[in-house]
This record gives sequence, structure tokens and C-alpha cells, in this order.
Amino acid sequence: MTAGELARVNHIVRTAFSCCQNVAAASPDRTKIWEAQQQHDIQDTIVVVERTGNYYLPPKRAFAKAGLETRVLHPFATKQYRVPADPGNKTDETDLYAQHRAAVAGFGLAKFELESPYRELQLRARHRRNLVEKAAASHTGKKTTSAKKKSGKNRPES
Repeated sequence: MTAGELARVNHIVRTAFSCCQNVAAASPDRTKIWEAQQQHDIQDTIVVVERTGNYYLPPKRAFAKAGLETRVLHPFATKQYRVPADPGNKTDETDLYAQHRAAVAGFGLAKFELESPYRELQLRARHRRNLVEKAAASHTGKKTTSAKKKSGKNRPES
């Protein structure tokens, strides 16, 4: 696929994803995406979303809910593919092409939601770890990392 075709398909997908004030309520128009696939003879389709804090989660969930294979791409992978191709030129368009190259190279991670019992087990394990850290800190008299961050004393004690 040429760069021009990629830009056209990306424009179609962007318009298919109706961005509204509440992104969590937005949903991609699957028919427009399907029409673009037919028109450009696209066999394999993945949606790549760059990880940006928690802001990438609503569009990722919306595309996954629409039945599209969704991958998460780390910003460093985007940078590694953008800088050699377009040094000193950071725009949304050059980032788009870099994300495409990184995803094709296999840097898009498929993160699947855990089923209920596994998700609950994961949350319990995290909670237990936090309790153990707090109990150990109270016995030794040292503050935990989270307590240091809250008090602003994130440097080693002398």
C-alpha cells in the first residue's frame, strides 16, 4: 500500500470513528470501514492505537467492541520508526506512517481483557502486595513509595 492510499484509508477510518464530546460513547461506523476494505482490496485489518496515558483506552475499547482487531503501540516504537524516515519532522501524518511501519513490524501489542475470575485474582494480588508493603514499612519505620510521593519526600533519607 502506498503512502497516499494509507492516508486515504486512514481518513476513511477517522471519519468512520465518530468523534464526539464523550469519546467513550463514540463508536466506529463498521460499514464505512468495510467499504474501505472492499474498495482498496484490504485483506487484513488491524487498528493500532498509540498508548497515551489512559486516553487511548476509550477508542481502543470502541474499536474492539466493533469487532476489529485492536493493537496498542508504545510511543517509543513510533519514535524509532519516525526519526529515521523523517528526522526533525514530527507531525501527526509522519507519526501515522511510523505507527503503520511499527505495527507491520510487529510492535503492536494485542492486549486482551481478562475474564472475570482472572481479573478479580489480579486485583486481589495487587491489593495483597500493597498491604504487605505497608505492613513491612510500618514495622521498619520507613515510608512506602506511595507515602513518600504524597508527602513530597521522594529522596533518600540521610
